[in-house]
Amino acid sequence: MPDYEGYVKSLEKIPEGVSKDYWSSFIDINRHQYNVGRVHLWISAALFGVYLAVFDKLFFGEISLDGYFPGISVESIVLSIVLLSSILAILAFGISLYAMPARRGYQPIPKKGWGEFSHAAYRLLKSGSNQVYASFLTNFIARIDHAFAYNVKTNRKRASLLRYAFYLLLASFSLAFSSFLIVTIIVIGR
Repeated sequence: MPDYEGYVKSLEKIPEGVSKDYWSSFIDINRHQYNVGRVHLWISAALFGVYLAVFDKLFFGEISLDGYFPGISVESIVLSIVLLSSILAILAFGISLYAMPARRGYQPIPKKGWGEFSHAAYRLLKSGSNQVYASFLTNFIARIDHAFAYNVKTNRKRASLLRYAFYLLLASFSLAFSSFLIVTIIVIGR
């Protein structure tokens, strides 16, 4: 004869653990990713502002790099690098903005409402089942597990987008910084 009481006792311990995982994926990771997205937005906006300032200084002649290399327009090279850096910063801004609302959304534990669990338990009770509690726990655990798996996929997708935004920001800053180093070496070397 199966140990129904032992089975129910073991099932009772599971919802607490899986609920913690569910709420962690739903609240903690979501909050962290949202904050990372906001930081990416601020960094990309700040970088773009710096690039606009450099472009303004070079374009309107406040900084002149002509004459350092005859036949080569250093200004056009620097402007090209600043333009490419700006495009990368704008792309990072757009991707971060796109990632913020978690496009796939988060799945709640119940499909329609919390009452569906009590309705399912009542149907089992009405049909004369003597394993109502075990069936309820099994169904509840399965629903939490399904919602958790869905939320993990949502978090992974958002993390991937935020990672791409970070790489774009890193490339943008690296290009701009290397341009700054080149200009500094040219100016100091003269």
